Amino acid sequence: MTSTITRILTLAAVVLGVVAGTAQASSIVYVKDGNLWLTSPDGARGYRVTDDGNWGSPSQADDGTLWALHGKLLMHLDRSGRTLGGPVPLVGSDGEHSGNLVAVVGPLDPVVSPDGTRIAYWVGTKTTGLDWICNCVRERTQDVALYSRTDRYTPPEELGPQQDYRAPAWIDSGHALLFNTGIATNIVLGDAAGGRNAMTPWLDRGTDGEGEAGAISRDGKVVAFVWNAAGANQGHLVVGALAGPAPSASPQQTCSVDGSATDFVAPTVAPDGSAVAFEQRGQGVRVLPVGAGAACDPASARLLIAGGSHPSFGPVDVDMAQAPGDPSAAPAPTGTPARTARPKSPSGAKVVRRGARITVTFTAPAGTKVHAVLMRGTRTVRTLTARGSRIRLSPKGLRRGRYAVVLTAVAADGSTSAPTAVRFRIR
Repeated sequence: MTSTITRILTLAAVVLGVVAGTAQASSIVYVKDGNLWLTSPDGARGYRVTDDGNWGSPSQADDGTLWALHGKLLMHLDRSGRTLGGPVPLVGSDGEHSGNLVAVVGPLDPVVSPDGTRIAYWVGTKTTGLDWICNCVRERTQDVALYSRTDRYTPPEELGPQQDYRAPAWIDSGHALLFNTGIATNIVLGDAAGGRNAMTPWLDRGTDGEGEAGAISRDGKVVAFVWNAAGANQGHLVVGALAGPAPSASPQQTCSVDGSATDFVAPTVAPDGSAVAFEQRGQGVRVLPVGAGAACDPASARLLIAGGSHPSFGPVDVDMAQAPGDPSAAPAPTGTPARTARPKSPSGAKVVRRGARITVTFTAPAGTKVHAVLMRGTRTVRTLTARGSRIRLSPKGLRRGRYAVVLTAVAADGSTSAPTAVRFRIR
């Protein structure tokens, strides 16, 4: 694995001005049971921010305010869960706000810029056109990264769509990392005010794998990527050090946490580079301490929030006085979660086809609900809703190829089963 990554990440000796010491104040916002929560990186303090459900993809501005999707609309909240202003629609939020793009998936993974003025996100689009080679009409699906102002709906062309790229992560308030999981340059730096396809190449995937998502610390010295090996069901969370600003500097790999290709979800890095938080699918939010020179030990990536997802670091500490209502009604996560027996995985999963309709049936363990995602290779295509013991799936917008529905049972205490998958093909 190391030889694979070293061909992509420059491993020349780098001396960083990172001095070991006490980490600066910071916090992590995350999702659990459909609501937003805040926690200190050590898990000693935390509380539930919202209680009405249907929240997702949170992030923090440097002033400590929170941005997240409520359904498909972007909302701005203070740290007590009070909304600040009205909802902001994004492309894909509804039919009215899509501009010239036909969004079939999204909005996805919105993240606020450090200064709170812009949102970066992405959508999956579909276009139809005449193919002159076959003299036939073909449909094309495409990832498009977009920027929006945080105070109003922003048409795609105002700040410029970034075609064939996804999973944006801010470097500063004007530039973001963008990822391509196809044949273009794998990782680029996007200019949020540069217009259409304003991108500077940074790291190329070559033939050995590709980065799918990532983040850079606010101080610009630590970077973390989800990296998947080509031709293998193997994934890595790679942590690296930067000796200078991207794209002039390439990261020096310092360690990696290894797993399967679907294990890791987009990481987030503490503002001072002292830790990396990430979601490990089917388990929860883990935190990996990072020391001087971005050195890290994979074995220290401990489970912080069982059943948590979509973590996002910010530079403001957790203040329990800001907890909404009675803080005791929203218990803080603990630094060392109690060990609980994992529920059994859903069993008997199978795919039933009737015409164009695809139904996945399964048996859920007693006392659990089932979380399901649709995967194409190593990529999450969409989150699915399980109703009873079945999931109905529309093939609309899906390209030809092999797919998998990954099922995870979630118990009432938030503990999760090992994931199980059922596979099918779209022809």
